Amino acid sequence: MDYQVSYLFVYILSVIFAIFFSVEHDIKNKRNVRINLIFGIVIALGYSLVFGFRDYSVGSDTMMYVEQYRYNTISEAKDLGFSILVEIFRAITNERGFFVGIALMYNLSLVFLFYVWDRSKTYLMYFTFTSFFFFESFGINVIRSGLAVPFLLVSFVLILKGRKLRAYIIEIFGISLHGSVLMPFLFFLLAKRNVHYKLFYVIFFLAIVLSFLGIGIDSLLEFLPFFNIIFKNRFDTYFDNEGWIEYELGFKLSFVVFNMFFAFLGYFFLKRFDDIEAQKKYGYFLKAFLVSSSFFFLSFNVAFSDRIGALSWIFLPFILEPLLTNKKYRFGAFYLVFLNVFMFVLFYNTIR
Repeated sequence: MDYQVSYLFVYILSVIFAIFFSVEHDIKNKRNVRINLIFGIVIALGYSLVFGFRDYSVGSDTMMYVEQYRYNTISEAKDLGFSILVEIFRAITNERGFFVGIALMYNLSLVFLFYVWDRSKTYLMYFTFTSFFFFESFGINVIRSGLAVPFLLVSFVLILKGRKLRAYIIEIFGISLHGSVLMPFLFFLLAKRNVHYKLFYVIFFLAIVLSFLGIGIDSLLEFLPFFNIIFKNRFDTYFDNEGWIEYELGFKLSFVVFNMFFAFLGYFFLKRFDDIEAQKKYGYFLKAFLVSSSFFFLSFNVAFSDRIGALSWIFLPFILEPLLTNKKYRFGAFYLVFLNVFMFVLFYNTIR
């Protein structure tokens, strides 16, 4: 079956399931943990088969991963954990099994993440993640980042649950899969500091202004020694404009509007919490989203900056979660499903 047809089939099926869970949530006021998990796993298996059995022409980076599977060498690896994982798959299966296995790890890790976060909302949170365009990109293009992201998010959850040692161990494993997830991890730790959320909004809008004026992260890294050491080597390749002529560099209004919409939505949700502790936890994700978005805006002069943007978009399921938790939103789950489907339809053709 054609890749796009298969992908749309799984998504439509997931929408049907999501409507069922929204009825359970908003009207029947039921939260069946077991059914949430089972339906999440079913959809995760569906996406894993679609991603794993795709033609090698699907996904701009797919052939790069085929080459890595065939000629992987641990001694030359930038991302040691992923390279070791490739060696394990090479020992037990062929390259098709490698892609299926990676897809299974990616999708089932996401389901596990949301199960650990809140078992009663596992399916709708996973559905929210899969409705945004970056989900597919993580599954077929930037596979290393995609595989690392669930471990990054699990580390956030464990930190909020007070299990810091486990969180750091899991984050180290995530970084070994792809070093890019260190950046949002540091941003989340910054968000947990006792700094008022309004300062993060100031940084957010200042980054937009600087980006519009053409001041980017390449200029600022010189003044940020710690970040310079960590990220400059990875960025240097993408600062070579002549090497990436086909990629449009510069201020991207569409991405700014997209992130700004959720920044405003997050502010609206934050102000409507009654539970102070719940508001504080929500604020951590919101502040992490704001500072990650700021870094993204300042990276518009970097080729493939949308891959940096994806590391801010991973917070969106948590930004939208109040629709499921705050009783002030009578039909919150329905609103969430509608917004997710709207976003999927809006961006499905524009990113292809």
